Amino acid sequence: MNPKTVIYEKLQPDEVENLPLRVRARLGDAAVESDEWLVLHSSWPFHNIVDRLNRLGQFKTDESQHADASQVLDFLASWLISDSADVVEELVFDNDTAHLMYLKDTPTLTATQIHALSGLTSRNLSEPASRWQKEGRSFGIRRGRKYLYPRFQFSEGRPRTVIKEILSALPPEMSAWQKAFWFASDNGWLGGDKPQERLEDSELVVEAARQLSDLARG
Repeated sequence: MNPKTVIYEKLQPDEVENLPLRVRARLGDAAVESDEWLVLHSSWPFHNIVDRLNRLGQFKTDESQHADASQVLDFLASWLISDSADVVEELVFDNDTAHLMYLKDTPTLTATQIHALSGLTSRNLSEPASRWQKEGRSFGIRRGRKYLYPRFQFSEGRPRTVIKEILSALPPEMSAWQKAFWFASDNGWLGGDKPQERLEDSELVVEAARQLSDLARG
């Protein structure tokens, strides 16, 4: 069985000018003079891949920050050519996109970096980050085979006291990523501010966490 191919032809400027008015009207201001114009013929729904390429352009992976960047790219390549009706893959992609966008906007620390900031001289580089996480004094978000710890939790190499209070007040069923998104989201109890921006107002932020817990129970 011969593989299906995409046939395309590049348009010259004068050919672009002669495109039907309805085509140019649909493109509107999206096209500029320096753009490359192609006419495509495909025996399968090529527009789905174009839509996905546009979505991929919304974020970039940082090889220096994410050890599993190659795994992410492998998944994206698989998603790009997969059946668009696969709802599960769509949800996984949307979820991973949200994670990447969060990491783009929120500085994080690795366990090794926390070890260095803490002043410990032990050889166990996972300490004290793993211990603090078990004690509920901070939380880490999983990326591949490692944890990343949002930097706002720490001050002078140690977890802020208020973090443990907030984590204790949040609903226990929340995942680490859900907690991360809660800290980074606008909060009505804080006048629209993000909890991670109002940590100095400890009582207010803890109360906002309790309100979420009450809402989950009610």
